[in-house]
Amino acid sequence: MRIAFPIAALPLILCFYAAAQPLASVSGTVVDLSTGAPLENIRVRVVPVSDTLPSVEYTAVSDREGRFSILGIPPGRYGARPHVPPRRFFVPILGDNGRAASDLFLRSGDHVENLRLQIARPAVITGRVVGDDGEPVAFARVGAELAVQQNPPIVARGGFGQSDERGMYRLVGSPGKYKILVEPAKEDSTYEGDLRADGEDFQYGPTYFPHETQVEKAGIVEALPDGETTGVEIRMTHAPAATNHVGDGKNAMAEGTVVDSVTGKPLSHARVTFGLFNMDAPGRAYYATSRADGTYRVTGLPAGRYTAFASRPSYLGGSIMLPSFVRELKDGEHATLDLQLAPEGVISGRVVAEIDIIAAGFLVEATGAPREKGFEMMFGGHMGMSITDDRGEFRIHGLAGDRYRIRASVDRRGLPSANVDDSSEIDYGPTYYRGTLDESAAEWVELPAGGEVNGLEIRSVRIPNLHVKGRLTSEGGTPSPARLQLPTLNGQLVTETWLAADGTFVFWHMLPGQYQILGYRGAPSHELRSAPLRIEIKDSSIDGIELAIPAEVDARKQKL
Repeated sequence: MRIAFPIAALPLILCFYAAAQPLASVSGTVVDLSTGAPLENIRVRVVPVSDTLPSVEYTAVSDREGRFSILGIPPGRYGARPHVPPRRFFVPILGDNGRAASDLFLRSGDHVENLRLQIARPAVITGRVVGDDGEPVAFARVGAELAVQQNPPIVARGGFGQSDERGMYRLVGSPGKYKILVEPAKEDSTYEGDLRADGEDFQYGPTYFPHETQVEKAGIVEALPDGETTGVEIRMTHAPAATNHVGDGKNAMAEGTVVDSVTGKPLSHARVTFGLFNMDAPGRAYYATSRADGTYRVTGLPAGRYTAFASRPSYLGGSIMLPSFVRELKDGEHATLDLQLAPEGVISGRVVAEIDIIAAGFLVEATGAPREKGFEMMFGGHMGMSITDDRGEFRIHGLAGDRYRIRASVDRRGLPSANVDDSSEIDYGPTYYRGTLDESAAEWVELPAGGEVNGLEIRSVRIPNLHVKGRLTSEGGTPSPARLQLPTLNGQLVTETWLAADGTFVFWHMLPGQYQILGYRGAPSHELRSAPLRIEIKDSSIDGIELAIPAEVDARKQKL
C-alpha cells in the first residue's frame, strides 16, 4: 500500500501542528462501482472545507489492491475525493446520517479506516423533447431523478442537460433507474415585468417521461453502466394558462405573420415581442406566440414608442423595426407587421486528443470573418460556442452564413496539477481547426446561410505543462492562510491558488504570455496585498518567484 503525506513540505507541516495537537490519518480503497474491482493509480485528495484550515492538499495514490493511506492531517472538516480517469466520475456513498461518507470531520488523533471511494463508468440516456404537435422543443431543461435507491445508498448522479435546437438531449450519469423530468426553458428575452398579450392559453409545463405531470405516474428508464439507453422521447404537457395582459380597451393592437425567410413557410411557436420605450415604464415588453398558421396578435399596447422582434429555436434572432426605427403608437391604432426569420447555420464535429481526459469539457468557439460593424458581429449570428460532451463531440448552432475559424480550448481550472507519478508534465493548447496553435494558419470553415457543416475534427496540439512556482512571505513568518492571483497585465484574472503551509505556491497549466502575480492575506475588510510582480512565460516554466506582503499596507490603497 502506498502511503503519502501532504504535497507541501512534510517537516514544516509536522513542526507547525505537532506542538498543538496529534494529527489524523485516512485510509481506504478505491473501487469500480459496478464490479467492485480495485482501481490502481488513482490519486486520492483530502481537501479542507473550512476557512480556518491552511489550504493544503493531502494526497495519496492507490496501489494494485486499490488501497491508499494518507497521514499527517490536522483536525478539521475535509472532503475525500479521487481524481477520476477519463470518462468516469466519483459516486459518494451515503452514511447512516444521510451524509456522504467521504465528507470527513477529523478530530485530533483520528484514524479513519476502510473508507470506500467508488468510481462509476458512465451510463447514458438520450432522446428527444417534443410538443403536442410532434415539433421539437428546444432548450428545455432535462433532468434524471433516481427512482430506485441502490444498496448501499449512493449520492446518485442522474445527470441533467438541455435539449438542443432539434429537441435532442443527452444525459450522462451513474447507473440506475430514473424518472426523466423536462421543464420548459424561460425565454431569454422574458424579464420580470414582461406581459403576455395575445389572449392565448398555450404554454408547456413540467413533464415526466413519457407524457405525465405527476411523478407517481412517471415511466422508469434504466441506465446501464458503460451503456447507452436511446430513444427516450418526452411529449410535453400543457400547463395552466399564463396570465394575459388585456389593456383598457382603448389601447393599440398589432398583428401579422411570422415566416421562414427562405421558404416562406409560416412559423408556429415564434415569440413576437414589442418593446416599449416610455419613461414611465422603461423596458416594459409585451409578447405573443405565433399560432400554427404563423399568425400572431399583440393586444393592449399602451400609447408609446416601440420596436418589434421575433425569435424561435433553429432561427437567427430577427428584428424588424417599425418605420423610422421607433414609431409612436396611439391609443386605438391597429398596426400590421409581418416578420421574417432566417434559418440558422450549424457547425458540428469532435475534439480529439492523445489522452481522452480532455476530450470532454472543451470549449469550442466559432468566430466569423472580421467585420467593421462590431454590433453585427455580436448580435448578427457571427459568433457561437459549444462545450464538448462525454464523447468529445460539439455542436454550434445559431450561426449566420459566413466563414469561420474554429478554436478548441480546455477549461484550465479543472485540470489536475500533474500526473499521479509527476513524470509526464503535458498540456494541450488552444487549437484551431485543423490542428494549429497559430490563428493566422487556421483553416476557414465556409458555412452557407441556413446550412450545416458536419464532421469537423480538431486534434488538440500538445504543449509543455508550464508552471510558475514561488514563495510568499510576510513580516512575522508565513502568511497563512493566504491566496494568490495571476491576472493578465490588463487585469483579467487567469487563475488563482492558495498558499501551502510551508509558504510555497504553484500555478499549473500556464500558457505563454505576460502576467502579474499578487498575494493576499487577511479579511476582505482589511486585506493586505503584495506589490504586483510582472512575469513573462515563454517556452519554459518559471521557478523561484519571491513575493512579500508588507505588514501594515492596506491593499485597497494599492494600485496596479
